[in-house]
Amino acid sequence: MMDKRAIFQVIVLLNVAEIAVTSRDLLPSRAYCGYQHIDDYTRDSDDVTIDEFPWMAQIVYDTGTMRVQCSGSLINNRYVLTAAHCLSSQYAKVVGVQLGDFNATSTVDCIYHTVFGEECSDPVQTFEIEEEILHPKYNPIISELHDIGLIRLSRTVEYSGKKANAVIRHLLFFVPEYIRAIC
Repeated sequence: MMDKRAIFQVIVLLNVAEIAVTSRDLLPSRAYCGYQHIDDYTRDSDDVTIDEFPWMAQIVYDTGTMRVQCSGSLINNRYVLTAAHCLSSQYAKVVGVQLGDFNATSTVDCIYHTVFGEECSDPVQTFEIEEEILHPKYNPIISELHDIGLIRLSRTVEYSGKKANAVIRHLLFFVPEYIRAIC
C-alpha cells in the first residue's frame, strides 16, 4: 500500500498534469508574475499601496459570520499556498478565498497619492474552494512541522495589476519542479 506522502504527491501531480495538459492558459503571463510596481518605491512612506502585494489571499471561514482568519499567497491562476493549520478545523470551516481586498474595513478601497492622485482597487474576487491539500506529514498536534498546504480554487483568477501570483522558485517541499517555477 502507498504511504500518505506518495498519495499526496500523486494528487498534486494529477492536479498539475491537468493544468499543464488541459489548459496552458492557467500559467500566468510574466506581466502578472510576482512583480511589484515601480510606483511602490517612489514614495517616502512605509504605507502599503494598493498594488504592492498583489498575490495576497484572504482565507474566509464560516464562524456563524463570514470571517478572515488566515492568509495565503496566490501561486498561479488556481492555487493558493497557505499554512496547513489554516485548513484544519482549528478555526472553522473554510468556505472561500478572497483576492484583491486591500482594506478589509471598507467596501471600496482607494488611496490618495500626492503625485498620482486617487487610486482605487479592482473589485474583490471571491472564490469557492475546489480542494484543500495538506502536507502528508502535517500533524495538527505538532503544527510547527510540515505546516503547509494548497488550496485549489474553483475557477481561474482574472489577473490585473492588483492581483498577481507570487514567484516562488525555491520551495523545498512537496510541489513538483514544474509547478515551482511557473513564471
